[in-house]
Amino acid sequence: MINASEVALEFNSLLPKEQRPEHTENYEGFIHLTDMRGIVGEAQLSYILRDHDAKKLEQKKEILFAAQNFLNKKYQKNIIHITIKDSYRNMAEIIKKNPECIEHAKQAMEALEIIPIASPIRGGTDGARITFMGLPTPNLGTGGYNCHGPYEFACLEEMESVTKILIEIMKYSS
Repeated sequence: MINASEVALEFNSLLPKEQRPEHTENYEGFIHLTDMRGIVGEAQLSYILRDHDAKKLEQKKEILFAAQNFLNKKYQKNIIHITIKDSYRNMAEIIKKNPECIEHAKQAMEALEIIPIASPIRGGTDGARITFMGLPTPNLGTGGYNCHGPYEFACLEEMESVTKILIEIMKYSS
């Protein structure tokens, strides 16, 4: 008898620990286990793969397939099945072609006496999705903290600042 939950744990153990989010920062990509469910007969693991570099993202996918192939060979049957659905890509490739959107954001912040600070965002954002739908949308911040955790919150004053920035950007964009 093959215990699906045990195989799921084994699969996860084959993935590089140094590529987990807690061991990466800034522009380093990661392989993030987000959900696991299992019983003896069936198990499912869900991951988010992120990288600012498209080639490195493809390498992360290959790591998953290598673990799948290893276990399928070990157990001499196709017990692991991987489905990958791309969700967010790095918007930089489009933003670089539309530098005015960054310049407008900087001008708006400076007009409001806000010092622009550029820092990498390590997850998928609405800005990335909207950018790939045809409207270059750099992330300005939302005032949110501890995203996706039990202590997530948004700061009202920072949300108000972002609203002012957006209104100011409209002056440069018309």
